[in-house]
Amino acid sequence: RKHAMSLARGAATMVAALGARAPMVRNVRGIVSNVNRGMHFPVPAMQFLRPQARAMSTQPHDFDEYPDLQPTPPPGYVRGTTFEEDMASDPYAPHKENMKQAKAWIKENIKPGMSKDEMMDMAEEAFNKFIPPMRSFEAIMHDYANEQQVEKEKRMWTKDHAKEVAMKKIPVLDELGRAHAVGKRKESTARIYVTKGTGNVIVNKKMLVDYFHRPALRDEVFRPFQVTGQPCSYDAWVLVEGGGLSAQAQAIKLAGARALQAFDPEYRGVFKRLKLLTQDDRQVERKKPGQPKARKKFQWVKR
Repeated sequence: RKHAMSLARGAATMVAALGARAPMVRNVRGIVSNVNRGMHFPVPAMQFLRPQARAMSTQPHDFDEYPDLQPTPPPGYVRGTTFEEDMASDPYAPHKENMKQAKAWIKENIKPGMSKDEMMDMAEEAFNKFIPPMRSFEAIMHDYANEQQVEKEKRMWTKDHAKEVAMKKIPVLDELGRAHAVGKRKESTARIYVTKGTGNVIVNKKMLVDYFHRPALRDEVFRPFQVTGQPCSYDAWVLVEGGGLSAQAQAIKLAGARALQAFDPEYRGVFKRLKLLTQDDRQVERKKPGQPKARKKFQWVKR
C-alpha cells in the first residue's frame, strides 16, 4: 500500500509538472491543451484534466471564479501598469498577449456540451486569428546566412583596418637614407638609426663588441640583421639608456627590427613569424615588505 501511494504521488507530480511546463507550440493539439489548462470551461469540458495539474499551471487565468487556482507570476516578471511596460519587463509578453486574446475569443464563443472535435475546430480558428505564423526554415536560414556574411565582412574590415594601422607605423627613410625606430624593454629605452653600410653597430659611441662583452647579448642585438639574410649590408647607430645590459640588448633588438622594415616591407612578415616585432611588456615584480625579495621569504621559526 505504501508503494502504491508513493507511485500515485509521483504520477500526480509528473502530471502537474507537465501542466506547468508544457510549451505553447504552434499546433492545434498544443493550443487546445494550453486552452484547457489556462481557461475554466464548463464541467463537461474540464473533465480532461486533474485539479492538481490545473492548480500548478503557469498559464494566466482570465476568470475569477476560482481564486484558489490563480498561479503565481513567473520569477523575475514584474507586471507594469501598461502593456508596453509588460513587454519591456517580460520578453514573452507579446506571446502571452496573443494567447490571452485567443482564450478570450474562445470564452466568448464556447458553448456547454461541445464535443472535443468542435473545440479543436474552434481552437484552430482562434489560432489562425490571433497566433502569428512561424517563419519558414528557408527564411530563417537566409537571415542566418546574411548575418554570417555581415560578420565575415566585419572581420575582414577589422583585419584590413588593423593592417592599415600597422603599415602606418612602419618607419620611413629620411633625406639621408636613415630609418629611425624606438624599442623598450623593462626600464631600458633604445633609439636606433639604421642605414645602408657594411655591418658596423655602434652603441653609445662604442663598438658592439666593446659595449656587450657577452656573446649572447651581441647575438641578441644582431638577430634582426641576420634574419634579413644580409647582415653586413646595414650600419646601426644606437643610443640606449636605463636598465641592465640584458634589457638594453632586447630593446635594441626590437628597435632594429622595427627600423629594418623601412628598407623592405617583406621583412615585416618574417619578423612577425619570429616574434621580433612583439614587445615584451613584462616588468620586474616589486619587493614585498617583510621579505627580502619579491618571492623569497625569511626563514620562519615557529618558536
